[in-house]
Amino acid sequence: MDPSVNLAIARALGHDAPFGQEELGLLGGPLRIEGARALDGLEACGRLRELELHACILPSFGAAAGLDELETLRVTCSPMSTLDFLQPLERLRELELAFAGVIDARILTDLPSLMRLVVVGNPLDDASFAELKAFKRDPPVREGRRVFVDVSRDYDLDLTRQLRAAGIPAAFDVYDGRSWLVLMDVGAWEDGVPDAQRVPSSAVVNALTIWDLEERSLDWLRTELFGPDRVRTPFPAERQREVALGPDAAGWVREAALDADLEAALLDFTERFPDITYARWSRARIDEWEGIMGIQFPPWYRRLLGALAGFAVNAPAAIQFDAFDRHSPNAGRLGDIWYQPGMTTPFPPHSAVIEHNGLVSIAQWLETGRSNLAFHAAEEDDMAIYEYSIEDTHDDRGLTAEPYRVFDSIASMFRHISQVHVGG
Repeated sequence: MDPSVNLAIARALGHDAPFGQEELGLLGGPLRIEGARALDGLEACGRLRELELHACILPSFGAAAGLDELETLRVTCSPMSTLDFLQPLERLRELELAFAGVIDARILTDLPSLMRLVVVGNPLDDASFAELKAFKRDPPVREGRRVFVDVSRDYDLDLTRQLRAAGIPAAFDVYDGRSWLVLMDVGAWEDGVPDAQRVPSSAVVNALTIWDLEERSLDWLRTELFGPDRVRTPFPAERQREVALGPDAAGWVREAALDADLEAALLDFTERFPDITYARWSRARIDEWEGIMGIQFPPWYRRLLGALAGFAVNAPAAIQFDAFDRHSPNAGRLGDIWYQPGMTTPFPPHSAVIEHNGLVSIAQWLETGRSNLAFHAAEEDDMAIYEYSIEDTHDDRGLTAEPYRVFDSIASMFRHISQVHVGG
């Protein structure tokens, strides 16, 4: 048995080898295998329902084909040449293939029990990409809800194809809400650790543009993208952001121990907009964002982020409100205002408002900046939503005018969202 498989099973069972055939046969998972070079012996885990393979360099994934009770499979940074081993897995409900070198993915749309499919960071061929995009546009309805499908954007796949055409076996895509560049040349991985970076697409585009226009060498391009001075980031061992459609998001809300009024408002919201994507954050992601913002979120907001951190994610989105609870100079024009939802990053002028007033904007009227909807981070028990204009901000003092209390609670804000527009 491969040492990495042995270690994964030991962790799952709670003791080192040897393992009895009976306990292997009853192991349901989750089983996370990292860095394996073979999966021999895995077939003994005939009742396994959840399997994760990360940074595995395998001659074949065939051993997984015998896991006919498998319901969840996640493969990250593990190159695979074929997906034929998936065909017998008729119970498979969740499948994630991220930076797995997949080219032909047409088999995926035929998996009969699939409820969730994520395919990102792969050099898909034209036929597979077209089929997956069509599958995402019009997913089947199973068990009374639509199958969730996340597939690479055209732009990201095009960058992956440009890199490969240039002679760099790498992939670029968005994973876990972040942009990643991963070198898929496993022979260049140091100690078997994937060569991964969190970089914006502009960095890849700039390197490819200079390489092409100035006729630089392939060595120059490889050094520019993966040289020793580039900052590496460990590829996430587990998701810090989970994405799903409305019915699953409603389940998150019910699990989250929220204020009763907020729970009811979010359940109503997910029921009114069941087909948009929702996200929730892990505690680690919430902690990270507190560090980015330089503040501590009130407990109710941390619970909200763990239940519903965003909606209409993975695409440009805008929302409209049908009314405010209280007076605002913008109340009469709400029918013309589209807000961009999402927490602002701490850059001027919003950073001054965060620092001096404790207000964190979570929806912005981008065209004018005259309406920014924010919660009060400095007041633990205040769940109201306030409005301020960037015209009333000063870099050294924050707000120069009192903000308007436009919603009596964040629950009321969600109830007053009348439209959600997704796309350009």
